[in-house]
Amino acid sequence: MNEPSSALRVAAIEVAARAIELPKLQVVGRGWRSGHADEPGEATAVVTPRVAAALELAALRLAGTPWRVNAEVPRDELLRRFMPHGGGSEPIERATDIGLASDFAAADSLRVAWTFADLNGLSSPTRGDCTAALGLRMGEMR
Repeated sequence: MNEPSSALRVAAIEVAARAIELPKLQVVGRGWRSGHADEPGEATAVVTPRVAAALELAALRLAGTPWRVNAEVPRDELLRRFMPHGGGSEPIERATDIGLASDFAAADSLRVAWTFADLNGLSSPTRGDCTAALGLRMGEMR
């Protein structure tokens, strides 16, 4: 059987991207919102303690492993040992299943989703964390 043309593949990926509805989101305070950034970011003095707490959560989760931060976890280990609870990773899994994201893009998105969860003091990334991380990886979040 012949491979589909590159134009047909691009069209299929565009349809798939619309099917999973990657939102245009941005970080605002401790959460996400749609739209454009009309507000200034948080002051360093406000963000610094949250970053320190996030690094501590990651260190606790990664205790007993050779890794210290989410970015160091290898793709295979990330997918085997650190999948989000309760279907949180569904947007990333779906994007991979339909060919919108490679396994590498999925792993990158999952690492960022864990960072979002850590920054918000959560024990696992939410569906929103995974969607936003995938949007960042796919260039949809500005």
